Amino acid sequence: MRTVPFALIASDDPKAAKKVLVRLGLLGQDEPITSMTRAGEGNMNVVLRVVTPRRSLILKQSRPWVEKYPQIEAPADRILAEIDFYRRVEPYDAVRHSLPRLLGSDTEAHVLVLEDLGEANDYSDLYARQEPSLMPLRQAISWLATLHAVELDPSERTRFGNHALRRLNHAHVFVIPLQTPSAISLDAVCEGLEEVAREVRANSRIVSAAERLGACYLSSGDHLLHGDFYPGSWLRTGAGLKIIDPEFTFAGPIEFDLGVLAGHCVLVGAGPESLPQAIKMYSEAGGKALDESLLRGFAALEIIRRLIGVAQLPLHADLSRRTRMMQTAIQWIH
Repeated sequence: MRTVPFALIASDDPKAAKKVLVRLGLLGQDEPITSMTRAGEGNMNVVLRVVTPRRSLILKQSRPWVEKYPQIEAPADRILAEIDFYRRVEPYDAVRHSLPRLLGSDTEAHVLVLEDLGEANDYSDLYARQEPSLMPLRQAISWLATLHAVELDPSERTRFGNHALRRLNHAHVFVIPLQTPSAISLDAVCEGLEEVAREVRANSRIVSAAERLGACYLSSGDHLLHGDFYPGSWLRTGAGLKIIDPEFTFAGPIEFDLGVLAGHCVLVGAGPESLPQAIKMYSEAGGKALDESLLRGFAALEIIRRLIGVAQLPLHADLSRRTRMMQTAIQWIH
């Protein structure tokens, strides 16, 4: 049994939620919570929809582990980076417009409270549909270009280090997928995938690139990043595309955000041409100059880790299709 130095809020414990929300001035003392349910998957954190007769709020709490994979420890204070992100982009209308509003935060309880965007689904169904044309690519890239235009001074670059969570993510992107034995049963995911993984791990060019790119990911940068910019962080709403879950935010290379996105274009069924298309759209949206070699590398490692790493996607693809995706990743690494 793990000891947690703050009160955990669960979907069956409205009293704990109300205590925090009243303290933040977001609920009246006499305002009852009529329902409290999980809002979405909540891969990293607990995400709850709190409904009262007067309002509906989204309450998010980080814990000392990954919510979807409780066996994986994670920094409990990661919610602080997300709170900082929302506060930092507040003056930028073009960025803020596509985010839920931050309504309040309680750093001691490791809680942030967001505007409820209503019943909405993310874009994870694209992995099963394998229809890249359904991806809101231009809108997503346009938002990313506006985010990367947020200027950080030297002190902010330090503040947006998010080092503990970045080290965890570094392991799962650049290290664990290339380790033997596999962290999960890959043949249980797709028969024959373990053999594909063995061939990738034996490729010294890929292993060397992962070390180099991983060091770049861990280094400091000048630009504010979302840090996990993929279809699971995008919502379909009545008001259009909305962006959520910037908990992996950090000050780093813009190529990482766009590289992750380009990798997921392939994972939803696009071919190698998706990368130059993404670069073109980013440039047309006013994005900053890119190091295309760095971008290709980050995109490739995102594909590799999603195919043979721990963080699997709801990917409906046979071994032949997965192998083609892997070949695109290998092709992108120089």
